[in-house]
Amino acid sequence: MEVLSQTVAEAKAALKAGDAMRAWSLLESVKSEGWDDGEYLTLLGAACCMSGRCQDAIAAFERGLQVAPSAQGHFNLGQAYQTAGNIEEAKVCYSRALALDPSYPHAVHALEALRPKDESHPHTAPPGGRHVEYADGPHLDGHAHLLTGPPDQ
Repeated sequence: MEVLSQTVAEAKAALKAGDAMRAWSLLESVKSEGWDDGEYLTLLGAACCMSGRCQDAIAAFERGLQVAPSAQGHFNLGQAYQTAGNIEEAKVCYSRALALDPSYPHAVHALEALRPKDESHPHTAPPGGRHVEYADGPHLDGHAHLLTGPPDQ
């Protein structure tokens, strides 16, 4: 368990530094130990999504929802689906997030952004994967920064 904790901390630092590929590589090295750990799965999904491995991100976020269902988990899965170009499935995920937390701001915004403004103009969905929720507060955004509070944390 100590190896998993240390690897997760290193991967988190790599994501914070903007190195999603390094984070992914670190997390892949302990995949068998982390497959039942919600924090590990969230970081793995984020690293995959940010390094262009959309299908792997989807698998990690789906597993994360099995381990620890949450509005954030559904939002993250929606971001991965949106990045992969599956807008309809992304909408389903954002709706599920809102079913669990009707005021969840990121899901509200994501779902609104995917709705056509006007039926006479075809709608092009914005790219997903720009913001991934992490735990009960910190976020991973499109620049792969882990926002955990004050910069010294």
